[in-house]
Amino acid sequence: MREICCLLLLAIASFYAAAQAGYPYRFEKGITLTDERYFQGLILEEDTAQIKLRSIGIRRDVAIPRSLIREVRDIRPWAPSTGAYTNMLSPVNGLNLNKGELYYQNVMVGVNTFAYGLTDRLSVTAGFELISTLLVVDQGPTFAISPKYTVPLIEDELYLGAGAFLMRLPGYDGFFTHSFAFASLTHGNRYSNITAGLSYMYKEGEFFPSPIFMLSGHKRTSERFAIHGELWLGPIVEGASFLPGVQFFGHRLDFAASLLISYLDEVPFVLPIPLIKLGVKFPE
Repeated sequence: MREICCLLLLAIASFYAAAQAGYPYRFEKGITLTDERYFQGLILEEDTAQIKLRSIGIRRDVAIPRSLIREVRDIRPWAPSTGAYTNMLSPVNGLNLNKGELYYQNVMVGVNTFAYGLTDRLSVTAGFELISTLLVVDQGPTFAISPKYTVPLIEDELYLGAGAFLMRLPGYDGFFTHSFAFASLTHGNRYSNITAGLSYMYKEGEFFPSPIFMLSGHKRTSERFAIHGELWLGPIVEGASFLPGVQFFGHRLDFAASLLISYLDEVPFVLPIPLIKLGVKFPE
């Protein structure tokens, strides 16, 4: 119990440190006028009559009447964190993808997933892993699908998410013999957030009576770097697991590395190599 409390305190300390790290995520805007002229830059001021923009192209401030504007869109120079809608090991998070967003993720070479935003509130993730195929050739890989729905309780501040993680395991008849139902509450946005959630395991027709509890935090500290962590507690996992990590970004790529620190069945354990995840955002 003492070791589990230490893991919990370590997780809380890391989430607090993440919350203190600042990142002024002011994105450039792209403004298309009704006559098809285009301006791109930082918004300086805006009201109901006009938008004042510091233009990159002509290198000066421009005041654009709203009556001449056809479209305003965000120009994000770096891909949003995949850690914004999924953790290293699970999708238990209240945030979601935007409509039309598509990501590919690879964890430790063997686990491959694709995630797509059907709407701004509903996404679906599907994937497979190859390790079980190598171990048991005649039974095929593990397949999984995970729908998730998000409700914004307070826009850009508080989100409620719910979904399921449905698996087809080698050696079992049927697709959903082992699954999880989850719910989560996330405070923050896609660049800075903290999440509390729980998940119930379903195995061969029955739900386990005790849930798995989860805490996670994610903080983008610059365009290229973020810190994150997740903590799992519950009798099903027989103790606690903590995964502190970092994330690096390119324009459409992100690379995450996390340590696995566990206290399972009264035995402490640290994975000697980090868990590695690669994320790729496809053009919309």
